[in-house]
Amino acid sequence: MQSYLMPIFIAGVVFVFLAVLLTLPFSIFQYRKYGYFSFWKTALLVSFIFYSLSAYFLVIFPMPFSFQNCGEVPPGKILVQTRPFQFIRDIQREVNFYWIVPSTYANLLSAPSFYVRFFNVLLLFPLGVYIRYFFKNREKWQYAALMGLGVSLFFEITQRTAVFDLFACPYRVFDVDDLLANTAGAVLGFLIAPLFLMFIPSKDALDRQEQFYDGQQQATFGAQLFEVLLNVMVAKLLANLISPLFAPTSTLGKALIFAVAFYFLIVILPAVWRGQTIGGKIIRARLIAIKGSQFRRYNRRFWILYMPFLFSATSRVLTSEMKDDIILNLAAFGLAGFSLLVWLVFIGHLLVRWGKKDDMPFYNRYAGVMVERMGKRMDGERNKYI
Repeated sequence: MQSYLMPIFIAGVVFVFLAVLLTLPFSIFQYRKYGYFSFWKTALLVSFIFYSLSAYFLVIFPMPFSFQNCGEVPPGKILVQTRPFQFIRDIQREVNFYWIVPSTYANLLSAPSFYVRFFNVLLLFPLGVYIRYFFKNREKWQYAALMGLGVSLFFEITQRTAVFDLFACPYRVFDVDDLLANTAGAVLGFLIAPLFLMFIPSKDALDRQEQFYDGQQQATFGAQLFEVLLNVMVAKLLANLISPLFAPTSTLGKALIFAVAFYFLIVILPAVWRGQTIGGKIIRARLIAIKGSQFRRYNRRFWILYMPFLFSATSRVLTSEMKDDIILNLAAFGLAGFSLLVWLVFIGHLLVRWGKKDDMPFYNRYAGVMVERMGKRMDGERNKYI
């Protein structure tokens, strides 16, 4: 069992890295193209990445200790097995089992060859489910068979070539029974996929959702949150790059540099760049003052957004100055607790209103700022927010 769990664990570690690496660009792509973030498309993508990694690592692990591994391969070991259904003979050799005697079926549970073949069927079972999701017609099972055979053949070639000559000698067996079991698993997954897919929106439903959001002029609630998050990330990056030059050890200096960078990104820059921020440019959106002075609206938005950061920065500054002054220490602890409360209220309110499908976050509504998708005109819609 450890030989199966260890590759899945490694796949999980690699998956976390790839998920972080790929999810952000994929989210940006969705926002730029459709103006919204699809949870289900992202979930399908990351689940397929994890499954693919797990399947491949199950094929190549455990690896030899050395690339020059010929000494680790037992002399006379069979590295190619081309006889179909050899596993049946192997099972009969390991335990008392006969197809025509049902009472011997229970003995399969103690046969190692049965478990190997069973896990080979499971290996490409999820692939059949993914294929059924995209090819909804149940008559397309041939696609699952061909793709399952192709992927299985790739796995077997990987084993026969010692991971494409990465190692000196093959250390896993090229087995025609693996091809049969993997292909059968893909077809089986395709045929019974509806039992799993009933819990997931259909591809047609997701396509209709894309068309709906693509026709919207105002950026979605999630896109408006994402625009601010990207600007915060850029401001943090600028502060980390600049602070070593002017305030390498000063907590107050770092906080002031972040505040200036954040103010520049969401007030000065959109005021001179036709409403665009760095985050807005990335997701193809811009800020529009609903009524009144543009610069004043952007300023109000800044202070609403910066308030939690201000309390956190003040708390960090007081904490860095803590010595033997009891009053100062109590003030620092009190402000730290208040800062945490402000963040909880701030984030909690956003999540609740997002869940209730509001059209804009409170910081944009109270500031009188609308986030418009680039290329969309919404002059006729502004009055309803005044």
